Amino acid sequence: MDEFEIEPELPNHNVAESIQAAWNHIDNGEYDAAVALVEQFAHNKQPDVIYNYHKIRSAATFRMGDYDIAKSEALIVTKMDGVKANDWFDLCTCATMNQNISLGEDAFNNTVKAIQKNPDSINSSIPQILFYYIQVLCAVNEIDKAFEQLDRLKNVYTSIKNTDPTYLQDVGVPFLSNTLDAGMPIFTHIGQEESQAWLNDFANQLDNEGMHLINQFKTGLCFN
Repeated sequence: MDEFEIEPELPNHNVAESIQAAWNHIDNGEYDAAVALVEQFAHNKQPDVIYNYHKIRSAATFRMGDYDIAKSEALIVTKMDGVKANDWFDLCTCATMNQNISLGEDAFNNTVKAIQKNPDSINSSIPQILFYYIQVLCAVNEIDKAFEQLDRLKNVYTSIKNTDPTYLQDVGVPFLSNTLDAGMPIFTHIGQEESQAWLNDFANQLDNEGMHLINQFKTGLCFN
């Protein structure tokens, strides 16, 4: 499972063993085996079982690159529950990779709302899911939308100002160096002048460590 996922609660012992085995298959990269193992539960009537059935199918097919099926399965999961942030973020990533950008945006907004209501429903903070979402948007060449999310993440750093990696880890904010690297497709897209202006503004609102890191990053930027 991805680091932002929380494994669902499992039903009775025998079924739970099969479901856990399917998750193990996914962890081991055996996605076809995971899908095949849970097929026995396709018509199960127990809510926990059918929830896990769709959750596993979504996770496996996403990793196989079948984003249409992954999105459909993730959508079913959110309709069954609708309160877990990790379910909404699964839908966000699946829908976005399936080029359904609007559905992905709605799912992302629901992820944020779910985290605010129940932070324990996902293993990531809002800044961390912003970091992931930026990368997913860049992967499907939605650079302008990725830039909007990068601006949101920039505001997190400028509000706390402290960019010490240990502190950032403690408060659930991605390392600044990782965020800058994730923004590379954005900077390349918007060009040198706008990138430099954005980075200068960013650096001027941070501590000395953050300012130094951004200035170092700028020297490595290459524009055609």
